[in-house]
Amino acid sequence: MHPVICGTMRSAYLLLFILVFNLSPSKGKINDTLKIYSYSQLKEKFYDYVGNDKISNANVISKYYLQKAKDEKNTTEITEGYVLRHFNLDLQNALKYIDSISIYKKDLDQKIYPARIYLLRGNLYLRHDNLKLAFENYMLGLKYAKEKNNERQIAIANISVAYLNNYIGKHAEAAKILRFYLYHGNYFNEAEQGRIHYNLADTYIEINKMDSAKTLIQEGVQAALKNKNSYKYHQYLFLDGFYNLKLNKYDIAIEKLLKCKEFFAKNENDLNISYTLLNLGKAYDGLKNKDKAAENFITIDSIEQKSNNTFPELRDIYTYLIDYYKEKNNKEKQLYYIERFLKVDKLLDSQFKYISRELPRRYDTPQLLKEKENIINDLQNRKKNSLHLNKYIIYWSFSPLISL
Repeated sequence: MHPVICGTMRSAYLLLFILVFNLSPSKGKINDTLKIYSYSQLKEKFYDYVGNDKISNANVISKYYLQKAKDEKNTTEITEGYVLRHFNLDLQNALKYIDSISIYKKDLDQKIYPARIYLLRGNLYLRHDNLKLAFENYMLGLKYAKEKNNERQIAIANISVAYLNNYIGKHAEAAKILRFYLYHGNYFNEAEQGRIHYNLADTYIEINKMDSAKTLIQEGVQAALKNKNSYKYHQYLFLDGFYNLKLNKYDIAIEKLLKCKEFFAKNENDLNISYTLLNLGKAYDGLKNKDKAAENFITIDSIEQKSNNTFPELRDIYTYLIDYYKEKNNKEKQLYYIERFLKVDKLLDSQFKYISRELPRRYDTPQLLKEKENIINDLQNRKKNSLHLNKYIIYWSFSPLISL
């Protein structure tokens, strides 16, 4: 929630790293090649690869980065290396790297820590579908960020809460936060702003602000084409498909989503593929092609069992498949999807109830109380200023003129 290299320099780096990784040189040759880059340049390339879903390339850089920092006994960069390494790992190993940061807490920037650790944990738990622990860590991150008056970290925590609002269907509330930070926040770099831009477009579709969504989608497509970013292009192509689905333009939606399906199918752990299949299924159902709709929903179920990535719309998928096989009088399949529904529904229900209960109590209410306090202070200040102004006017109204 990543720096970006721009212009010809970005192209030069990209070309060099493509050559390095495509040739699959030995570890020594990779290290020799990477030696010429500073820590900041290595981080830029790492996040560029992560943003383009080039995970193996990103892992090479993160390993080299951490080893370089340890060899140089550079405490600050060792902790940055832990941050880079925790990406793209399973939950248990990723947590080890984040927790290792605490070893150096005395030497770290006290304005940034410990809030950063909690925000990183929150993102990690969110990626691994544990919304309860994600929310708990976001709230701790927000608490410490406010104590240190770290506006960037406060913004990150607020954006994270917006994503949770989207999860429980409070899209209008999420849109307010995302819109504010897209147009009024100077806390994020270009890549981070890009993610806010994308999520706001998605949220606009959810709340039927279709003109606003279309504008953002067009901007996103143009930027992705300009930067030759295939991953981002297909993300916005997915949104275009979702947009047309909401307008009941099913054929157009299917045309766009089929291209996304081919692209995102390379990584089943990426939720983009599940949401692409979800909307494809809905589009086919809109055309009364139930077999095609069921085919896509069945694929989602098989992906979910491998990745354990749950999301609220899974309920709709299973109820559809239950009815589909009921019509076909296939009792075995019907029973199977009833069992799948019950299992997923229990998990989703516990997460939904927790976030729905705790988010308003621990986030919305304190925010409203603070806003109320600010308004009262503002009104009191206006009243004081008004009194001063009235005294000033009365004084000059009755004072003798010094000069004509």
